[in-house]
Amino acid sequence: MESSEPAPPVVLLDRASRATRGKRMTKLLDDEIQQDDLFWNQDALKDEEEDDNYVEEAEVADEFDSDFNDEVCLSLSLSLSHTHTHTHTHTHTLTHLISTIVVL
Repeated sequence: MESSEPAPPVVLLDRASRATRGKRMTKLLDDEIQQDDLFWNQDALKDEEEDDNYVEEAEVADEFDSDFNDEVCLSLSLSLSHTHTHTHTHTHTLTHLISTIVVL
């Protein structure tokens, strides 16, 4: 449903460059950086030289279920099979549609 009316012209305002352009944003960003530094550098968040309460746990290697690899392979196989079937169906439909258009 296209109309024959031309699109309205694009109006661009010709504005003079302002000497203060961006200064308020720069000040806001500088204030934000300063507040961020004050927060993260406060004494409560600094590491203590001798922290007696902290005990580092030994790192444990990841363990996988014995059938993990089988499940992943099956899932991937089913996904690829579905994708192939889905793509094949669309390709077949598209080919049929193109041949119908060519005949017309």
